[in-house]
Amino acid sequence: MRASEFWTDPVPGLVPGHVPEAGGWSEGIQGMHLSAAGSLSGSAMDLARWLADLMPRAIFDRIARPLPLGSGEATGYGLGISLTRIGNMAVPGHGGAQAGYRAGFLCDREREIALMVLTNRDDGDATGLAAHVWAALCGVSPGVLPKPAGEWAPPGLYAAAEGELWAEVRPGSIVVRDAEEMLFEGDDGWFVSNAAQSRMRLRYEDGALTGELFHRPVRLLPVAADDEAPDLDGDWMCDGAHLQIRGRTLHWGRGPLRQTVTLMPLGSGRWLFSAGGRRICLCRLTRDRIKLSLARARGVEYRRV
Repeated sequence: MRASEFWTDPVPGLVPGHVPEAGGWSEGIQGMHLSAAGSLSGSAMDLARWLADLMPRAIFDRIARPLPLGSGEATGYGLGISLTRIGNMAVPGHGGAQAGYRAGFLCDREREIALMVLTNRDDGDATGLAAHVWAALCGVSPGVLPKPAGEWAPPGLYAAAEGELWAEVRPGSIVVRDAEEMLFEGDDGWFVSNAAQSRMRLRYEDGALTGELFHRPVRLLPVAADDEAPDLDGDWMCDGAHLQIRGRTLHWGRGPLRQTVTLMPLGSGRWLFSAGGRRICLCRLTRDRIKLSLARARGVEYRRV
């Protein structure tokens, strides 16, 4: 494993990750030092060696032990290791994604077995593939596995009445702040995730998505067509980073990496725009302060110059 200085640094054994765009596929990119993921990069073999070293250690049981919330509610999540339900098994592992990559692993410390799936395209379901392979290796009947959600709610964009929380409903999944999670049929008309680190329990009723996201109650309303004028014209700065807004047009980056994108309204002083293969939420805090946010507590505040 290595801490790359730039997202595009070559990594031995790792094929660059790609994201779909209107004109085809392009390399995924993000600001490494703003990443809550720790900026580590490596190949599938690097991950295999890391797990081979970690599993025999006594600390593995400590970090894989699920910890409850302060309220006592169970989470199924430890210190970076979560439990994935496969049949009657609770299998330690973890899954996640960065722009252009999706990865997941499962492991059995007693048998010293680990399974890794690493994809270099943004639409790969690494954790789902890992779970299906694990089930097959352990003789678990496909009928025991969670049933995919399918058409579980009207597709499209949804947002909370205020704040930065937004989501996109897709067949079989939901994208929350541009982090996608597969959903499965639960009890009594609910649809749930199978990822302890992304606990979800949702359904569509009374014209809205209701339920729980990440152990918090939510109500998300469909995003309606909105002609609200952004009133954000000007230059915006954050520690040397610069963006420029004119009407609904945002200019992002500098030099040959400069992009021009369109702001898509979410209502209540919020807009989405695309950059580096991800959709970023722009939220107006005051007349001269805005915040850009992504999933997993990634947020940066800009001020008007």
